[in-house]
Amino acid sequence: MNLSPSEQYILKIVFCLIGGVVIFLYQSAKISLSFRRIMLGITAGMCLLSYYHFGFPSSFIHYWEQFHYQLTSKYFQELGYDGLYAASIEAQYQIAPDLPLQAIVRDLRNNELRSNQELEEFRHQIVQRFSPERWQEFVLDNSQYLLFIKDIFGIKQSEGETKYTYLAFFDRIRQDHGFNASPTWVFVARMVSFGLPTEKQTLFYIASLDIVVILFMFFMMMRSYGFYTGCISIIIFSLGYGWHYHWVGGAFLRFDWLAAVVVSLCMLKKKHYVLAGIFLSYAVMVRLFPLMFLFGLIVKIIQSRITGKNLSWGFRFAKGFFIGILLFFLAGCFAGRGVNAWKEFALNTQKHYHFRGTNHAGLQLLCMYDKKTLEGEPGLTWNQHMQKIRKERSFLITSGALFVIGFLILALKKVEIDEAMGMGIVVIFALTQLACYYWGMLLLISVRKNYVAVIIYLLYHIGLYSLLLKYTLPDEIVYGVLMSSGILLTLSIWILPDCVLTVQETRSIFQCNKHVFRR
Repeated sequence: MNLSPSEQYILKIVFCLIGGVVIFLYQSAKISLSFRRIMLGITAGMCLLSYYHFGFPSSFIHYWEQFHYQLTSKYFQELGYDGLYAASIEAQYQIAPDLPLQAIVRDLRNNELRSNQELEEFRHQIVQRFSPERWQEFVLDNSQYLLFIKDIFGIKQSEGETKYTYLAFFDRIRQDHGFNASPTWVFVARMVSFGLPTEKQTLFYIASLDIVVILFMFFMMMRSYGFYTGCISIIIFSLGYGWHYHWVGGAFLRFDWLAAVVVSLCMLKKKHYVLAGIFLSYAVMVRLFPLMFLFGLIVKIIQSRITGKNLSWGFRFAKGFFIGILLFFLAGCFAGRGVNAWKEFALNTQKHYHFRGTNHAGLQLLCMYDKKTLEGEPGLTWNQHMQKIRKERSFLITSGALFVIGFLILALKKVEIDEAMGMGIVVIFALTQLACYYWGMLLLISVRKNYVAVIIYLLYHIGLYSLLLKYTLPDEIVYGVLMSSGILLTLSIWILPDCVLTVQETRSIFQCNKHVFRR
């Protein structure tokens, strides 16, 4: 069932409508609970199947992703964070010298596009990092990816000219932004794929790992929060646009960090605080930004300190968190490049921090994007243009972030500890501009049982898919404007009831104190 993009959008719209109706009717006590549960379960199951194209995606294996993550994790000791593209081109030249080499390639040392000739010396330097045996193994593995992609795109003949269409796709791969996972992730990836050859069976196995991770994540949600919340989380995740299967499906452990965050939330719910800290530390050590999930917990600790409540849970959570940080740091040191791998990871992360992609979403982008911004600026690359806009609007960006976080602090007063951690997603939205595929974490809004926010989420996706059906929109509009606006609206509706309750309670206390003072 190889669905076209238009057919996929229509299918998503239909499921968003069905999901919204079922969730709305679930709130009615006039319908028997068993019937409501059956309908919600069927809807969640169908939505999850639709995410995987009912088991028939156009390609189960994401070759683009696995080229980056399977190859680099296997040869991390030699490639590090800068060697993949240069090594790949040299390997292609050695095994198939008659094939044309791409003219322009991404230099992963500085993220700049350079001519192949400029990188010739660097290519030879990368080869020197390998032993002769390991280099020959890499050459064969790289050629396997050429063959995999050739099977998909093939070779075309027209008017006596040979068109290597599969090489054009491979050229685009080597103009991406390289391998960005942490040493901890490399250690885990090597553990689950150690000694496996680069062949289709291996890549199929690797692509299947995320399915297991996602199913385990939803199992934990249902076990900890109940059937309703588990089903809602499935619906939210399955119908989202920014992390659809064609983008991140078939990759290598793309959702391990999200599963770790969810399991940490579940452990907090069950009062297993040490385990909660350990799982969150894993998410932090593989993706960094989950550190912001600590914000809500820190606010709850401060509130407990002020009101004199028991803080033992905080100490136990911190114990698990710091033990996890230490263990996962040490694991990263055994990923192939020693302690120095962490320094290289930090430099690589800093390099990407200054890159402004067009597929990112966040509050900052809503402050930066307007007609003038989207038109660009003569003489500047998109990245340079966006850095300039960010500096010019730094006051607006900072004010917007503080405003949103201020409302979040109001909301945090009325929520449980696990829910407070989940609300860290608001901090992430306010302070970062993450790539669209990370926003699968919006499934966390299910833990507050605010069905209005979920319906708003589904309605904005109906609007987004409808626009994509009718118009061909640039990524800046789809992600930076439409997706960011939808996330802001959803999160605002999500925390609003708790903000209102806090304001009402504060107002009542103030009026009571005022009355006592007058007496």
